[in-house]
Amino acid sequence: MFRAHGAGYRAFKIVAQRDKTATIPPSPSKEGHYVYKTFTGYDSGLFGLELQGEWMSYEETVRHYTGAVRDTNGLYVGPEHEWYDIHAQL
Repeated sequence: MFRAHGAGYRAFKIVAQRDKTATIPPSPSKEGHYVYKTFTGYDSGLFGLELQGEWMSYEETVRHYTGAVRDTNGLYVGPEHEWYDIHAQL
């Protein structure tokens, strides 16, 4: 399902992108320098070590994705007007 898994990635996060208004960058930052930022629905949000949520295994990610984003037939099942980023970690 995720080509990143075939490339050796073993941990994943699926992050909703539409409403990130409650997202607050950690201070102090977990990597790099702290930057004050308010998020909207028109920017990408946090990434890297500052990405919110727990890392999931490939199997957990597939279960979550097929239950919350697209079913096994590829039909979108998520909330209207939502989109997702999939982050991967080696």
